[in-house]
Amino acid sequence: MDDHRRDLGRTTASGAIKDQISGYEGGAKSAQPAWDSFMKSVLEGVPEEPLTPPPGIVTVNIDRSTGQLANGGNSRAEYFIEGTQPTPAGSP
Repeated sequence: MDDHRRDLGRTTASGAIKDQISGYEGGAKSAQPAWDSFMKSVLEGVPEEPLTPPPGIVTVNIDRSTGQLANGGNSRAEYFIEGTQPTPAGSP
């Protein structure tokens, strides 16, 4: 995180450092691999806990391309207040 408002977290380009990443890479490329490695090691053997929506919330698979109800593989789960979720065409 490059935060120019604070000493901690500030990055500065230097002509004395060969192949530096300052100013050229974001966190997803430079910091993400270290974070992934850390989380993989600390979560080893820890079971996943699936999200359970609270009462009155329903999960519906939505097509990523159209935003409509999914009927194929290009989908993701979205959460809706019960009664507001999309319905199949022709349904009330």
